[in-house]
Amino acid sequence: MKTLFLTFSLMGAVFYQMNKSEFVYYSDNPSVSAQPLQKTSFTKEFNFKGYAIKPLADFKLEARVLSKRFYSNDKQSDICPVDLALGWGPMSKSSILKNFSISQRGRWYFWESSSMPISQTEVETSSSNMHIIPANQQVADKLNSIKNGHIIKLYGHLVECREGDWKWRSSTSRNDTGNGACEIVFVKDLSIRPVK
Repeated sequence: MKTLFLTFSLMGAVFYQMNKSEFVYYSDNPSVSAQPLQKTSFTKEFNFKGYAIKPLADFKLEARVLSKRFYSNDKQSDICPVDLALGWGPMSKSSILKNFSISQRGRWYFWESSSMPISQTEVETSSSNMHIIPANQQVADKLNSIKNGHIIKLYGHLVECREGDWKWRSSTSRNDTGNGACEIVFVKDLSIRPVK
């Protein structure tokens, strides 16, 4: 679920134009060099809105928002109303991103390019679709104000969520792809870099 490479199509071209028109650019043209940070979590399992939340790792990330998508009609949307496609390293650079069309649907992140400026492996290891669970109203409010192109910092946990027989478990690797490769992040703190 992290990425899916598609051939360039008319639909992709439409998404491309939409993303470009709504994309936030910073005058100092920053990028994010740091990789996501992950370490063992000692936080015990807790209840959140009727779900058992089990922290798998503490997680900290600075990244470029490649795309944002709200969801309301699936099981996950009870606690996870938004997915963020995020990029770091080469996938945070405007000079690289201008070659890509990026979109989201069905809890997946899609990218396509008619001229690949970096390898597919680099795309897959420096970007990801992340399912965001806001821990509080302050985080939820900031999620609402995020735009494509913003650089954000977030802190929280990669988690497993359970209710009855239903289970939803985060990836804990940045190198996996396909079904199950998305991170599920219980976000306790979120900030947006001011646009200059």
